[in-house]
Amino acid sequence: MKFQVLRCLLPTIAVLLISSNADAQPHHSRNRPTHGNMNMHSSRRTSGYQFNSRSHSVRDRYGYSYGTYRQDIIRPSYQYIVPHNGARHNGTYYQNKGSYYYYPQTYNVQQDQHSNTRPQQVAFGSFSRTEDLGSRLETIANDFCLELYANYRQNRNFDEVYREAYQILQTAKYIHKEDHDRHRTESAREVGKLDDLFHHIQGEVSQWRSDRDQHNPAMGIQSHLGLLESTIHHLMNDAGVRPKHDNAKGDGHGDSHGDGHGQSHKPSSTPRIVPIPN
Repeated sequence: MKFQVLRCLLPTIAVLLISSNADAQPHHSRNRPTHGNMNMHSSRRTSGYQFNSRSHSVRDRYGYSYGTYRQDIIRPSYQYIVPHNGARHNGTYYQNKGSYYYYPQTYNVQQDQHSNTRPQQVAFGSFSRTEDLGSRLETIANDFCLELYANYRQNRNFDEVYREAYQILQTAKYIHKEDHDRHRTESAREVGKLDDLFHHIQGEVSQWRSDRDQHNPAMGIQSHLGLLESTIHHLMNDAGVRPKHDNAKGDGHGDSHGDGHGQSHKPSSTPRIVPIPN
């Protein structure tokens, strides 16, 4: 009789032991970081981005570093982040709850340093940040073209994609230098073209792979696309252009899955000669 009772209780005891052992496992063993050797206990997601509370660094989903920030500058709800990039572009753009913001002078701010600056909401169609955003887009598009030409020429439809990327670069140069107070309608029309160009490129390169690692392999094509998309979204808001395509994730990466790489590497702030398309 005792043997039969013990035999009935064995499955229950086994389940309890397995459950207890699972609860005792360290939490981080089920959430290992995928990029940048980050300790997930000290990092948190920011709408597809990663914020490390120990190093105060922000990375995109592929591990590309956007730099360091005070903890109160970048919050988990922020989307479409356009990071500071040195002293020239020393502020940060982001979207929060459908509104667009510019936070001045986030570059080189120490964690214990008090800042008198506050985020500024960028009104739809205000043309208040167009020159700065055009300059940033020119830098990002220039580096993107160089990356495509150096590492992706063997991929399908390269010539078409490269021509469109080059067109984004030329449009960015126009937007950067144009007198927006006098030619707002024309500037808005040019900004509106960027949305279609970008999303066609994004679809074409979703499965591309790098031919070789010569120019900027650490950043990766998807991190380039993320910065391009985020910057274009802020430009469209500033120029009063409604987006035709919307990335519900708001992390500047859509649903593409190409060659992401995932190391830290800043885009070049010095323009280099981009080959003219065929």
